[in-house]
Amino acid sequence: MKSPLLNKRHVTQYLTYGALAALGYLAGALVFIIHNNFDYTWWLYVGNVLFMFFIFLYARALTVKKEDKLSAMTMLMAGHSATITGIVLACVLTLISLFVIQPGIVTSAPAQPLAEAPAQVVPDKGGTGIAFMIFINATIVNFCIGSFISLISSYAIKRNQTKDKPAPLNV
Repeated sequence: MKSPLLNKRHVTQYLTYGALAALGYLAGALVFIIHNNFDYTWWLYVGNVLFMFFIFLYARALTVKKEDKLSAMTMLMAGHSATITGIVLACVLTLISLFVIQPGIVTSAPAQPLAEAPAQVVPDKGGTGIAFMIFINATIVNFCIGSFISLISSYAIKRNQTKDKPAPLNV
């Protein structure tokens, strides 16, 4: 039995909603990168909220479609697939924008260090720099909130779960 998670329509939805979530995160990350000031770190979390919003929209779209009749477990796996797709795209887009906006970001001493940054972020003082902070935020925080919203929405939004068939875990 073929898994409903791998049909062409669902893979297109993973890519579509993952790309929307990545662009939502990139919007917040771009504000932080452009201003190059530690006071704008909260914009990374605005990007995380936008990422969560688009993953929620995907989970909501899965519950509305009656023809799929996806089980809650299948919806959970689909939400995680869209989350991982969004994280990969967010990291790639953030890396490209870092190279374009701050070309010296990969060197040991960038041309414009982050203004008003604590010592653990300044590379000259043995810190990790802005790129590490952005990519940790893009991967760990987005995975946590994407997984959380997928878990909550697959069980809380879906109605009448008593008629769910077991999810096919074979691929």
